[in-house]
Amino acid sequence: MTVLDGLGIGSCHFVGLSIGGMIGQSLGLRHAGRVQSLMLCDTQTQSPADAATRWGPRIEAVLKAGSLEPIADATIGRWLTENFRKKNPGRWKQIRDTIAGCAPTGYIGCAQAIGNFNFTARLGTVKAPTLVVCGTDDPSAAPAESRHIASLFRGGSYDDFPGARHLPNVEQPEAFNRVLLKWLAARK
Repeated sequence: MTVLDGLGIGSCHFVGLSIGGMIGQSLGLRHAGRVQSLMLCDTQTQSPADAATRWGPRIEAVLKAGSLEPIADATIGRWLTENFRKKNPGRWKQIRDTIAGCAPTGYIGCAQAIGNFNFTARLGTVKAPTLVVCGTDDPSAAPAESRHIASLFRGGSYDDFPGARHLPNVEQPEAFNRVLLKWLAARK
């Protein structure tokens, strides 16, 4: 909320993808009067049960290398489909290189945060209209799970992007923007 305060913005519509969706849930719970709506993309409501075994080896590899280079290929493989890679090799490389260039401390901090949260039981108290979306091929936020997340919010809605993985805004930008703009237009 410090950013909104600094900009003189009283309230906002929040769109968050992955860890951004987790942050959006926290904002909806902690700052109800300042969040007009939430669009939560390819996210979860609590730490995965296998957080330690999922993130531990990744953190260890990053620490050992002093960079994200050792996990960049596997990460982008979870985020984008092989079909996207074939059709957009330059964009794929750009995103892959961005992953590899991230600061290890930032990555490790995010991984640790994802490994230690649970909003599930409280989401029914969020007052902001909420749309939960996902790529249907996202290994971390499958459609059934995302539909369930939407059902946890009072009047929560669900939509998906067939064939996309964890970054539907990258793989299907036109479809993603249509859903986003329709969502926002309905909340004016």
